[in-house]
Amino acid sequence: MRDRNVGIDVAGSAYFTAPVTFNFGGRELTAAQATTEELERAADAYRREVGIYSNRSLGALAVCGVAVMLCVPITEALLLWFGLDSTAPGYREERRWIFLTLAPSALVMTLVIVGDWWRLQRAVLRVLRREQAVVLAQLGIRKRLEANQSADNK
Repeated sequence: MRDRNVGIDVAGSAYFTAPVTFNFGGRELTAAQATTEELERAADAYRREVGIYSNRSLGALAVCGVAVMLCVPITEALLLWFGLDSTAPGYREERRWIFLTLAPSALVMTLVIVGDWWRLQRAVLRVLRREQAVVLAQLGIRKRLEANQSADNK
């Protein structure tokens, strides 16, 4: 017999569902204690939240991509702005290397910060999807039971 506190998600992996409580209109309930209307509202809210966090994680990846693409052009622009072009009079190789080492350092710092933010967004998204699966599973069970009861009453 299967433990009723273990759910199976769409990918087939098991997760523990017992301690999950939700705030339904100011009341802390498990998904099994909520009404069908509350479950439908919660499912809609989770759909919106999952969309928001999916977009945020994609935004973090876009920031990383833009930082990588702009690293060299910005460095070259700074070098030209400071007059460190190799054809300019007074060119000093060591000054050019200062900027060439600062740009990759700034890029690495940007990637680390945005990468941590991306990992945080993905972790929140995993939790939201897990909770969403619990709500949707309970909503599906509730609707099947209601359909069976209405079929029995006919």
